[in-house]
Amino acid sequence: MSTFASHVGRMGAEPAGLGARGSLRRVKALWAYNWPYRSRSAVALVMMLAATGTAIAGPLAIKAAIDRGIAASPPDFGQVELWVAVFAALTVANWATSSVQAYLTSWVGTRILADLRIGLFAHLQRLDLGFFERNRAGVVISRLTNDIEALVSAVVDGPTTLVQNTLVLAGSAAVLIYVNWHLAVATLTVFPGMAIGTAVFRYYSGRAYRETRRRLAEVTGQLQEDISGVRVVQAFRREGTNYERFVEINGHYRAANDHTVIASAILIFE
Repeated sequence: MSTFASHVGRMGAEPAGLGARGSLRRVKALWAYNWPYRSRSAVALVMMLAATGTAIAGPLAIKAAIDRGIAASPPDFGQVELWVAVFAALTVANWATSSVQAYLTSWVGTRILADLRIGLFAHLQRLDLGFFERNRAGVVISRLTNDIEALVSAVVDGPTTLVQNTLVLAGSAAVLIYVNWHLAVATLTVFPGMAIGTAVFRYYSGRAYRETRRRLAEVTGQLQEDISGVRVVQAFRREGTNYERFVEINGHYRAANDHTVIASAILIFE
């Protein structure tokens, strides 16, 4: 655990942009936390593949019901009943495998989150006093709560979503080509534009996301200081001043969130 946890001392309290090599190194270090739960992760992967396969096979069953049953001359309602039953079985299988995958992914992610926080807290115990003089306690708390939860969610759920969506995309494209390649070619022509739009979105959303995390750390830091020092605040009658400062800091956080939402809206519009 110390390999990844040691980044806390080096990164300080401010989020920083990461190059591709640095990001890959940190992801590899974080994935080491998954090793104790590798069996459940493997089952989750198998369930994900099964859920993807059943989702892709559903339209093929509908096509078979139409081509072999309804569109046949004369119509063969026995084929319709057969393929409707197949479609229903695929739907149930998709629901079951998706549920198991979601449960196992959540189970593993929760354990990794707990292990990572324990490791980081143990690392914080060994840091010198200078670290705590340079960094506000509330910002460090934000790292142990908000940032770690977002990080685990990105590393645990992100690759799962990426792999599943890629498989669904490739499988859907293959099915579309099999059904009607003219329509497939017309549909796939939008992919280059989507790829460019996604790359632009990743650039701007990454900057907006880092700013959001920084502002959230400031909000958490201000809360921690005001609540822990409430006696001093009341003794010196600083309630109004602290309230105005918190409103200002929270406004910066809201503005950073707005920028992230705008970036997402632009991608959806495109």
